Amino acid sequence: MTTLVLASVLRQSAPSLHQKEYDGFRGSLLEFLNTVSAEGGPSFRGRIFDGDRLRRYLNVFVDGTDVRYLSGLATPITPTSRVDLIPAVAGG
Repeated sequence: MTTLVLASVLRQSAPSLHQKEYDGFRGSLLEFLNTVSAEGGPSFRGRIFDGDRLRRYLNVFVDGTDVRYLSGLATPITPTSRVDLIPAVAGG
């Protein structure tokens, strides 16, 4: 099963999606995130996307590797993938 894991900041806007499993998903990261964001609603989509790109301060990992070092939104997602969404946190 493809597993979506949300950092606590994102869980607040879509609690039903935290550690949700998707049976037999195959496709690109973009297709996966479109599926996920449709379930989370427009406000959740706005936390992931800035227009047609990932938000600048959202870190996305597929199977533990940052997608910036893979193929970005074209990164393949398989039925055994784990996708982690982690917004960058700043403070001082």
